[in-house]
Formats: sequence, C-alpha cells, structure tokens
Amino acid sequence: MPRFNQKHLRLKPRPSLALFLLPIILSSALFQTPCQAESEHALYRLNLGISIAHGGDDLVHVSLENNRGAKISAGNGASAFVGLFFDRQDANLNFLINTGIFEESKASEETSIDLRRYFIDGLMLYQAHRFHRISLGFSGHFSNRLNIHTETLNDEIKFKPALGYILQYEYIFQSKNKGIPSIGLRYVGINYIKEDDDQERYDASHIGLSLNYIF
Repeated sequence: MPRFNQKHLRLKPRPSLALFLLPIILSSALFQTPCQAESEHALYRLNLGISIAHGGDDLVHVSLENNRGAKISAGNGASAFVGLFFDRQDANLNFLINTGIFEESKASEETSIDLRRYFIDGLMLYQAHRFHRISLGFSGHFSNRLNIHTETLNDEIKFKPALGYILQYEYIFQSKNKGIPSIGLRYVGINYIKEDDDQERYDASHIGLSLNYIF
C-alpha cells in the first residue's frame, strides 16, 4: 500500500462533478408532494442522480502539520450518474441501468491526489409498497486510476476493471407529475486489484447515500 508523508500541507477537497447536479436533484426530489403518479408514462425513462460513499481500504496517507492527517480510501468518493429506467407500467418489478463517474480527490499548492473510476450499474428494482423500493444488482468499475502529484513524486497507479454487487433501499417521493424522485441507501461489495500485480488487492466496498430522479 503506498504511503506518502508530506508536512505542512493544507489539503482542501476539490469540487466534484456531483456538486453541480446537487441543486437539480434537490429541487426535484426534496420538494415534491407525495401522491399517486399518473398512470400513463413512457416505457423508457431518463434517470439522473448523485451519491456520496464511504468505505474500503486506505490507499494513501498524507501527514499534515500538528500531527493531523488526510487519506484516500478505495471506496470513498462522490459520484454523478445518468441512466435508463425500464418502466413496466403497473408491474412491481422494474430495471435500471446507470453509468457515471466516481471520484475522490484532495489538493493543496504542493500536492494533488485523485482517485477516479467510471462505472456501470445494473439494478433489478422491486417496489412492493408505494413509498418503498429494494434493489439488487451489479456494479462494474473500469478505468480505475489513482494519480499522485507532489514536489518529489509524480505517479499513476492503475487497477484492473472490477465487478461487484449492489444491495439498495430507496424511499420514494411520488410527485404530482410523472417524475419519480427518491433517496436511497446502498451497499456495494467490490475489490480492486492492481493492474501490474495480482497480489495487491484492496477492498473497495462502501456504503452510499444517493438522490435519484426518474423523469
């Protein structure tokens, strides 16, 4: 596991792409009046969402002044995603495919550390109740890279494409229009393997909180 000690650094997180979508999701999802959605709607519908996640093995430790530290873990980060919801009309069982970017980064004047991955999620969603939905599916991560830039080091660590599973619960705020806003809690079980060394494995499993809106 790479560990890099840098003194007197004041690390500050860089804005994630997910932050740009936050006003859209919040305005769509949190300010809806729960009621029955209209019965007539499209079979294929756009899904938009953001999430934050925490978990996994530590990849990089940075020592700061006053014995404070910062780290990047394999399962940490914020994500923004877009997907396609397969609406089976009045059926309780539906399907969803999402793709997006999942990133964790820290930066200062001397140091920049960035863990970026792209992903595709496939979910089977079961809605037994008007306001509750549970899901089971897979998560595929690819182009997984850890970039480290300091005054003395410029390195990129690559991980192999990884496949994991998803368990998810959502609370649904059914709106007056055809939209379906929801807030969800999920667990993703997944491992990363270093591209040039099969012996270096990292647990990237994480728990995440998401906001979704199906148009």
